[in-house]
Amino acid sequence: MKKNIFIIISLVLNIGAALGILYVFNQKRGTCVGGAQKSGKTFNVALFAPASHPAMDEINQGFMDTLQGKNSSANYVFKTYNANGNKTLLRAQAEEMVAGNFDLIFTIGASCSKTVKELTTKRERPTPLVFTAVGDPIGLGIVSSFESSGNNATGISEYQSYAEPVNLVMHLKPTTKKALLVFDPMQGKGDVTKQELSKLFSARGVELSFAEVFNPNEIQSKVGGVIAGVDVIVIQNGDHTVVSGVDALVNLCNRYGITLLATDLNSGDKGAALAYGVTEYDFGTEAAKKALQILEQHKKPAEIPTTPITKYTLKINSKTMEAQGLKIEPTELALLRVVKVI
Repeated sequence: MKKNIFIIISLVLNIGAALGILYVFNQKRGTCVGGAQKSGKTFNVALFAPASHPAMDEINQGFMDTLQGKNSSANYVFKTYNANGNKTLLRAQAEEMVAGNFDLIFTIGASCSKTVKELTTKRERPTPLVFTAVGDPIGLGIVSSFESSGNNATGISEYQSYAEPVNLVMHLKPTTKKALLVFDPMQGKGDVTKQELSKLFSARGVELSFAEVFNPNEIQSKVGGVIAGVDVIVIQNGDHTVVSGVDALVNLCNRYGITLLATDLNSGDKGAALAYGVTEYDFGTEAAKKALQILEQHKKPAEIPTTPITKYTLKINSKTMEAQGLKIEPTELALLRVVKVI
């Protein structure tokens, strides 16, 4: 059986290493308990993800590993929540967390973070909120500024410039004339992404159209109806609706010879020919550093600036790239200083 080979261009090589802590996971209760007991205090932490996806698992793992790492003197009990792409369930789980006896709530993405922030404010609950992978935390009302939130929240923002991935796809597929952005208007950066991509593609003579989806199950029908003539499909990191349904997009792109450009690395693992983004583990690691300041150094969230991650990597999936209309010669890969990982 042919192995799946991924080709990685390391723009910055600084991936956090797992610290080897053993966790016991109780699926019924959704609780993770650190295996290496320490002499310090025990903290209860809620982990909140909007959907099931390997990227979410990596983020949570980076967060847990760092909290239980060598820089921590405390013990941690984690309870995991996953909305599985269901907005009603997401709201109900957020209500449970905010009403619960947690020392800190860790949220992934815009929808989880915004909902928890709104509920802690509405219920007048001071529970610290540490978020990660949020594109516009100020615009969403989660923090008032990057320097100081002015409230119970702090975290990691998602800085995403589309100039580099657009340049790459146009370099590797110069015949591109039509691109399609598939997105959930309630996720990611919405209109900001549309405007930036429209400007970048238009400058290269490429027409950009849009397909809005509100549930992963809509991808097949909505994208399939507007796919004619499309050369490249783009999906944005932070759009957990689309990312959790990426398998449907991979199948469509393989069938019609369309290059799928994702701005999260895990979608490359799942079949996107091009994936440009941040190592998900780092989103969890950096957020945990802020959680440690709150729980073990007794800092208030408002005293801890919200900061971005800007370390990006490109993955080229050599198993699907030809099916998705992308052919890269070995000489081209050599010029790009590619490292192959099997």
